[in-house]
Amino acid sequence: MEKLIYYRHNKNGKPAFIQTAKINFYELTIVLSGKLEYAVNKKKVSACSGDMVFLPNGCERFRETSKLNVDYVSFNFFCNECPSLPYYIENIVSNKIHLLIKACDEIKGSHIENSDLIILPILKSIFLLVKTELESRSQKTFIVKIQKYIKQNLNKRISLTDIAKIVSYTPNYCDTLFKTETGKSINNYIIDLRMDEAKNLITEKSLTLKDIAHSVGFSDYNYFARTFKKRTGYTPSEYCPKA
Repeated sequence: MEKLIYYRHNKNGKPAFIQTAKINFYELTIVLSGKLEYAVNKKKVSACSGDMVFLPNGCERFRETSKLNVDYVSFNFFCNECPSLPYYIENIVSNKIHLLIKACDEIKGSHIENSDLIILPILKSIFLLVKTELESRSQKTFIVKIQKYIKQNLNKRISLTDIAKIVSYTPNYCDTLFKTETGKSINNYIIDLRMDEAKNLITEKSLTLKDIAHSVGFSDYNYFARTFKKRTGYTPSEYCPKA
């Protein structure tokens, strides 16, 4: 952010109507309670409590008026390199962002000279929090995608290279991020799932031990048996319940 043009906190008043026009600045609007109805480049955007609307320079915006009061904050600013964000960001307003908005209100209300210069770093902090949260959400989606793929292919050979292709990242990055989020490497996660499934199948007694090994992705029964004992402390035959 290079320069703050405008900061306004509309505290539970009716939102002003904004006619359709292209803007030559950036705008971030944070909805604290109520609902705002926008059209951004002719696409409807409804922002409720906890949501944000981010409008980049050059986009076309329109905002409907409302009969209901809305508590929202708007920042208009210039920026040489602004973060790439979606127009609409759902459920993103954290307690930290609430505190930063409160700080902006206090600065603006105190009539400090050059208050915009003081608010600008706070706006940067808000963007940093949003960026961090969106990255965290993306990582969680990434982890869920890997877990889903593993569960769907548990009876097949699964390589880190195959998983990396599915999520379009390098194998090392996949494994590092997965371990950071889950506490397990991808390989250990796969083995744990296979052993859990093997224990279930052994308990059911519907398949032979060799068939169970194949059904959980082991082509070599001896390797399966060694892995099973290492993980459970029992051989597959010892684990099998006695009649």
